[in-house]
Amino acid sequence: GAHHGTHHGAPTRRTTIERIAVTGRRASSRYRAVLPGGGECAVETAGIVRGDWEVRAHRIAAPAGTVAREGGYVVAGATAPKIAVSGDSELAPWALVTREDGLTSLVVGLHGWATAAVREEAEANAFGPRSAVPYLVSAPRAATETVHVTLVVLTGGLVRPEALSTAVTADVRGGTVLVIFPGESAELTLGF
Repeated sequence: GAHHGTHHGAPTRRTTIERIAVTGRRASSRYRAVLPGGGECAVETAGIVRGDWEVRAHRIAAPAGTVAREGGYVVAGATAPKIAVSGDSELAPWALVTREDGLTSLVVGLHGWATAAVREEAEANAFGPRSAVPYLVSAPRAATETVHVTLVVLTGGLVRPEALSTAVTADVRGGTVLVIFPGESAELTLGF
């Protein structure tokens, strides 16, 4: 989920996650966290799943100037996963990691994200000695309330991030996010 943190997007410690609703392929929840150095943030998340794809929309209330960070799924194996990250010319930031057997974790920033990166670890995961997780980082937030939307994918199939970043889109209007998938759309509602 979304983490809110310092200017580097350092993770915060979440409090208890409160479920708001779960219906069909949709779910929503909220939590509060203490920011490094003090201060508090509140994060509400609404998501929808479509096959291997999950779209997460986050409404974050925190001091202006802090940075949000969203992580995908960790992939671990015997060898270091292959890594790919979007370039500056891409329409949407994205990052992916692929294990030797083809299992791929991808994040695509649909709204509110500035850059993408991958964090690699050694001996940090029970599923293998080499692991990596793709993640997105926002620019320092100008407002105290912001919305961030992410496409998260975990699949054993072929993934083309550039194609997915245009095939799945998000139209954000206040606390309402219209997610447009190929052939269908869904509305997610956020509000404290």
